[in-house]
Amino acid sequence: MLRVQLAPLYYQEANGPFLFDLVPMEHQKKTLEAVEKAMQQNRTLAIINASVTGSGKTLANYAYSILHKPTPTIGVYPTNELIRDQERSLLDRGVEGIIRIDSVELDIWQQRMGVRSHAQVLHAITGNWVEECPIVLTNPDILYLLMYNLYAYHRSHLNYREQVLHSIMSDYPILIFDEFHLYNVKQEANAAFIAATIARLAPEKPHIFIFSSATPALDRLEQYLLRGGIETCYAHTPPISTGALVCEPVTVEIIPANLARWQGSETLENEFGMILAFLEQYPASRGVFIFDGVYEAKLLAQRLAQRFGDEQVGELHGYMDRDAQRGALERKFTVGTTTIDVGVDFTGKQAKDFIVFEARSAEQFAQRLGRIGRQRRRQQDIPNYALALVPEYVYNALTEKHTTLFDSRDCSRDDFFVAIRDCYTAPNLFKGYLTKYAPLEAAAAASRIRKHYATDVQGDYVEKLNNVVINLFPRKDGSSFLFDSLSRCQWYTWKKFGESKTQSWNINGKVVTREALYFPELEQFRGSSDLTCAIYDCLDEQRGFFPFKIYRLPFVARRTEFRELTEELFLEYLEKFRSKFPEKVGHFEKELRKSDVLNYVKVTNLVGGKAQQLSFELDREEVMDYLEQLQRFTGLRMNLQAPLPCSVEKANESIERISDSKNGWLCWVSQESPYDLQRVHKLPPLFELFPLYAKTAGGRIDRDKDQSWSLAFGLSAIFMDSLPPRRHKKDCAIYA
Repeated sequence: MLRVQLAPLYYQEANGPFLFDLVPMEHQKKTLEAVEKAMQQNRTLAIINASVTGSGKTLANYAYSILHKPTPTIGVYPTNELIRDQERSLLDRGVEGIIRIDSVELDIWQQRMGVRSHAQVLHAITGNWVEECPIVLTNPDILYLLMYNLYAYHRSHLNYREQVLHSIMSDYPILIFDEFHLYNVKQEANAAFIAATIARLAPEKPHIFIFSSATPALDRLEQYLLRGGIETCYAHTPPISTGALVCEPVTVEIIPANLARWQGSETLENEFGMILAFLEQYPASRGVFIFDGVYEAKLLAQRLAQRFGDEQVGELHGYMDRDAQRGALERKFTVGTTTIDVGVDFTGKQAKDFIVFEARSAEQFAQRLGRIGRQRRRQQDIPNYALALVPEYVYNALTEKHTTLFDSRDCSRDDFFVAIRDCYTAPNLFKGYLTKYAPLEAAAAASRIRKHYATDVQGDYVEKLNNVVINLFPRKDGSSFLFDSLSRCQWYTWKKFGESKTQSWNINGKVVTREALYFPELEQFRGSSDLTCAIYDCLDEQRGFFPFKIYRLPFVARRTEFRELTEELFLEYLEKFRSKFPEKVGHFEKELRKSDVLNYVKVTNLVGGKAQQLSFELDREEVMDYLEQLQRFTGLRMNLQAPLPCSVEKANESIERISDSKNGWLCWVSQESPYDLQRVHKLPPLFELFPLYAKTAGGRIDRDKDQSWSLAFGLSAIFMDSLPPRRHKKDCAIYA
């Protein structure tokens, strides 16, 4: 075990007025002054604030909007949980005029207003309600669909969508991207295109883009802003030796775990005496546990509940019903997954004294450690404590290269995180996406947006949109793409991977076709898995929660005891809960109609011990000519090695049906195993690859002798296709 004492962190305070009679931090004052100056001068400005977590970036972001009401402002947060957390934080400060927008809230407003689409709701919010609700909190998925002109395909609602897009460009001068360090390469490109498009198409209006990040490494963002012609300033300031306390001292203990084989929970179980010793010394202490797997989180929550009681343990992860999550952060122990990572403030009633977490990357380590030591705790006499489970190679590197760090009494956070980053293998960033797919995605959006403008002015806007694409995405040698050749490539890709079999194509002349997606797996902000199922969860029912949800089938197949149901039987079960949960049943029915689930299942328990083996199958003849290439495959099947009644037969029927309607599943296939590909390409933590077995002409598969191949779906397949080809496929990097 390695142990280090992190010193407290202080920031410089500034003179002058600020919100709520608070003395501002220097970065808060700089942010407010920069926004005020840009608004007065009617300028476009990007503000980058990489101040440490817990230093008040939220107040800095909204300071101008609160002081100069009503200033329409859009805050963009990567998770719906963080949207709710930020809403609660602002409301606690007495801020009014806030409206939260996510898919559930849009459903609720749609029902209240009696309209047919989300686009109509958004039209009301961004048009008629601007003065009453000037601060909009939403997720990047919704903003992406609006700015890439993808919302509401129904012809009668296209006008609403176009008006919303123009309202965002003309009426919302402040756009905040929070937790920007969590954006992947595609999402960074999307944010850059959104900012550059707004600035270029509405130059007569002021535009302030605020990018908040927990890390200062934002080189690509800075280059995007430069190429997009957007002036940039920096609000963050370095810490000082004395001043306003931002982060309390934290004792960090580090132990090795085989995270590549998902053995973090086993390691914690063996070392749980460390947590019990802390609890024995500080009985009033409160803690949070963060694991990457839902199964591991649920299993730990069960063990904690058995030892300390159900009322002491809260769970927070995507598999939980929203009502079941309520109050989870205020329990003595909170157990969750990446849902907790993203900016949840453990302060006030939610304050925690210790944290236990897995860290598969340096970014994860910094993000999760930053959840505690953020002041405003009830029990100031309890020290902050963190137990980190890191890959074995990281632990060994820390032991060999940074022994002096762990001998020091008070280690600075800067020195500590430099050592952490030095010992982790940097994950693949998929930079090839920027030249292979990002320009095409932007060109597709530009071709849709320009149709909004009248014919007599369209030429000017077409040129502006073309320049956005050309300037943002130059070639590797620094030269610009030719937009015409880019369009030809775009239409070719549409033709190759588009879902419709009946589109007409004319590359050099005018193209007459429906308003089509570039291809659906790409044109979404974070990608989504089509591998979902509708669940009737008896475990939730036993705890008094609403037991129906839509979740990823791979998790259900691997980690639960379940049986497939017919759609009719599933709906009969659902109907029995209408009297107890009338509103929830209605929302779930609507969600079910919008989702193309693979099957309907009844979950009765979690699987104990080793996970059930899930893999996919394809005919070898169909695959061999398209190895490590993006391709649509039609013969895909799922295979589950599990005792009855667990089965995926009905899921396979749906896979075949969807394949017929979409002209196959967009996939990327390699002859190497997922484990080897993870090592070779240094893929990011939790990057999704599935085992694949190729069937011979006779349909034979020898699972005991044949090593599995790898299969990626959708956006993951696109990322894998953006990697450069490798000459030596058997070379493996040291990575876990």
